[in-house]
Amino acid sequence: MNRIAAALLSLVTLTACTGPDPINTTLTPQPSDEGSARSERSEPAVSPSSPRLRLNAIDHDVKSLTYTKPQSCDDLLATLKTHGTKNVTAYGFNDGIFPVQDIGIGKPATGQNEPSRGDEQAAVADSVAGSAQAAGPDNHSDTNIQEEGVGEFTTSLTNGKIIATVRPHDGLFSRSDRIQLIDPETLEDLATLDLPKELSGGEIKLAFADSSTLLAISNVPSYAASRVVLARLDVQDPKHPTVTSSLRLNGYLSGARLIDGQVIIAATSTPHGLAFKTPEDQSIRSEREAIDHNTKVIEDSTIDQWLPDAEIADQQGQRVQQHVVDCNQTWLADSDSLAFTSVSSVDTTGSTLTLHPGAAVNGYGDRIYSSSSRLISWQQPWSSPQESVAHLVSFDISTPDHIRVKATGSVKGQIDTTWALDEQDGIVRTASTFEDGGKQVSRATILQEQGDALVPVGQLDNLGRDEEIKSVRWLTPELGVVVTFKQTDPVYTIDTRDPSSPKVAGELKIPGYSAYLHPVGDHQLLGIGQQADPETGQTKGFKYSLFDIRDVANPKELDVREFSGGSSNAEYDHHGFTWFNDKGYTVIGGYNLAEHGPEETAKQSLLVSGIKTDDGKLVELGRGELRTEYGYEGAQTMVIGEKLFVVSRTVIGKYDANSVAQERQRELAQN
Repeated sequence: MNRIAAALLSLVTLTACTGPDPINTTLTPQPSDEGSARSERSEPAVSPSSPRLRLNAIDHDVKSLTYTKPQSCDDLLATLKTHGTKNVTAYGFNDGIFPVQDIGIGKPATGQNEPSRGDEQAAVADSVAGSAQAAGPDNHSDTNIQEEGVGEFTTSLTNGKIIATVRPHDGLFSRSDRIQLIDPETLEDLATLDLPKELSGGEIKLAFADSSTLLAISNVPSYAASRVVLARLDVQDPKHPTVTSSLRLNGYLSGARLIDGQVIIAATSTPHGLAFKTPEDQSIRSEREAIDHNTKVIEDSTIDQWLPDAEIADQQGQRVQQHVVDCNQTWLADSDSLAFTSVSSVDTTGSTLTLHPGAAVNGYGDRIYSSSSRLISWQQPWSSPQESVAHLVSFDISTPDHIRVKATGSVKGQIDTTWALDEQDGIVRTASTFEDGGKQVSRATILQEQGDALVPVGQLDNLGRDEEIKSVRWLTPELGVVVTFKQTDPVYTIDTRDPSSPKVAGELKIPGYSAYLHPVGDHQLLGIGQQADPETGQTKGFKYSLFDIRDVANPKELDVREFSGGSSNAEYDHHGFTWFNDKGYTVIGGYNLAEHGPEETAKQSLLVSGIKTDDGKLVELGRGELRTEYGYEGAQTMVIGEKLFVVSRTVIGKYDANSVAQERQRELAQN
């Protein structure tokens, strides 16, 4: 990964808060292929073996789930049968789960996707991976990610030699399940790849494991059962990409991360292979027969029918079925949920994928956050705004072939984004919103791993009362920034040096809000969001904000660049923003281009924006145009050398990275 040296390392004294040491506000300018700039805590780091922290004004009314680990696989099966019998009806389970028979597996890829045979391919792949690692991606940006070293999957990206993107297979509004490889010099297609039938049908996202290995992951829904699909593609010869191996996993994809060639997959699955039947008619007799039949099916079930399974295919079409989780590493909550959230790892470094069974808990894991050592899955059961609770499960992924449930806990409120979570050294920081007295309130909660529990040890309430959280950035182990909004944008700096006593270090109120925050070095943050009327809260258009948090007690907005209307998908998807070589890029839709060009083309254009900082000022590199009849959704930017590329759902454009002047654009094939 590209590394950019940290700018002006310094410590500043926090005058508003007490403590033995100052807060380190040094922010590394963060290129798009690096995660959060993390520093060591100014006090000794808290590890799972550290003394338990004291509680400080903690809300103990949170309705937590209690997780237990059955003593054996037999005990697990007995408990599942008890829960299943209790919840079974004539139409399946009463929580909406209706197990189905597994669907069949199709034939391997043929035609241009047919791989070569023997050990020669593996030897070539290994040699390419070695040279790629030595070369490094110094000439290009990579996907904008949350945590350093924790890769994410996205829709368009580059390895410096080619651009890979996903396209709709059958018309603009169909699923994006076709992969296009594009020559950045000419913008012409090098290859268009349709995955084999059993791997297609879902929205594909991509990641480079190395310069010659492209990974494609998707969730393939079907009437029979959802499947998580992972394909490994050899793109050493980009004109003839081949699928070297694939994985099909029983379940629905919650999220995935790429760490040192290992794909960590979190998925939610339901029981499978249980031959339930429904009443033949509307009579009570038929209903009773169905209930009795379904109950007997549960009584005769095996553990394999309750936990997810998977299948791996190699280049020769050989297929191997295996377990996704170790039944001895499966935990049960004090609920009757028969769904399971599993976390497993897949080694992509060889030509054939290798699945390492992981761990699971029952329940629906809605979203995930991941550091390099912990993956945290959380579920938000339906409830009133006053009683909303997020249930967290932390999985230890530090050893990918030995994933285990580490700890579980709960926080009050709704956690809306992965950016609201952060973990380091067994300390988990969260930001959530709930209703109190008819008004929205936000809270920061800090939890610590204590045995198998995530114990709340610190709490900070009343962040932006009657306002909603717009963005969160946990910058260092000592410092976080939370943005809330209703009419104005309070920017809070949060002092977390003492996890048991988090404090508001400083506050800044300005019009509008920042929906995404990006470190740009020299104690500065770039905000991407909306300008708004301070009286009504009505948004007025896209804006950049440059913040200085050198003095965390007095954060400042150094400069603003406003646009007449418009918004960027970077406001809700950080993959829509690129920061590379001290320059930032994004795409703005809905902007009034009529002021800057012919009115007849303004209605069919996106604005390509480039920006940099200079001595506390925001400097626009230029404003380019991407002509398209469709919106900015999914539009992504990337840099190769001195060229900027913008890929939308229908068009690719090439620009000068220093001036954002367009050099060329072309339509992307839609079928």
